[in-house]
Amino acid sequence: PAPQHAPHIVRASARMQRAYELVRIVANHDVPALLVGETGTGKELAAREIHALSPRAHTPFVAQDCGALTETLLESELFGHVRGAFTGATADHPGLFQMASGGTIFLDEIQNTSPALQAKLLRVVEHGEVRPVGSARIRRVDVRLIAASNIDLRAAVREQRFRADFFYRLNRFPIELPPLREHPDDILPLARHFVVSSCRALRRAPHPLDPDFAAALTAYTWPGNIRELRNAIERAILLSPEGEPLRADTLPDDVRGRGDAPVSGLDAQVAAVERRLIESALDRHQGVIRRAARELQVNAVTLARRMRRLGITLR
Repeated sequence: PAPQHAPHIVRASARMQRAYELVRIVANHDVPALLVGETGTGKELAAREIHALSPRAHTPFVAQDCGALTETLLESELFGHVRGAFTGATADHPGLFQMASGGTIFLDEIQNTSPALQAKLLRVVEHGEVRPVGSARIRRVDVRLIAASNIDLRAAVREQRFRADFFYRLNRFPIELPPLREHPDDILPLARHFVVSSCRALRRAPHPLDPDFAAALTAYTWPGNIRELRNAIERAILLSPEGEPLRADTLPDDVRGRGDAPVSGLDAQVAAVERRLIESALDRHQGVIRRAARELQVNAVTLARRMRRLGITLR
């Protein structure tokens, strides 16, 4: 395959320039990398840049969200399976590590893997060996692993929720991607970039930013980070006549400050904050309650119960 080009990543602020200097350095060294940052901070983009700047740029880049599948399905997806390994396994399946052999595999939300699966991942990193589900035969693979997490894995190790040996193998080269609120100098350059890219996809001329629109962007704290900003820009473009400036009234209520309507009484204020946190988590995870619950550190049954109490419904 042709070499992959590094994605265009806006980094006007000194904070992001430092982070991407580390990305550039690690790209040329064939070691595992660990990307740490809140949801929506651009961890997969950073992983793709590492791959595109590396000697493996002409080889496959494969990504998998470890929170999107059950442990059994994730193991089969990563390591493959042989025919008859389980009900429905009607043919051999190679798995993502074999499909990515020679290239890079990116495992997002690595904290959602079990200690048993982490032991198997460690064997891939240290020995380049995978064993498909249901097989006694070892397959050799040559894969660079880039992992990402939105939690403090060191704390997870202390709490015995994450294997120490696997963590220290991944943590040889950690890179922290800061939340957008910590590098606000990038908000408007990112917004303009998303305007250009979204308008190109829609085959229309880029919209200018109305001053009130720009002011609203810079005043908001962006809990969903770069992903939330991109979604807000795309929404504004769809709501705006072609050629017209993007105006503040096309932004979501939260961004315009309308989501903070005064409420009276402690219970009402607590409920309002809880509602915003839950709705933001659901938006970031496309309405998947299990994944939103994991981010909020509650179980899915508890989250569903709180949603019913607060009258929150999935859009």
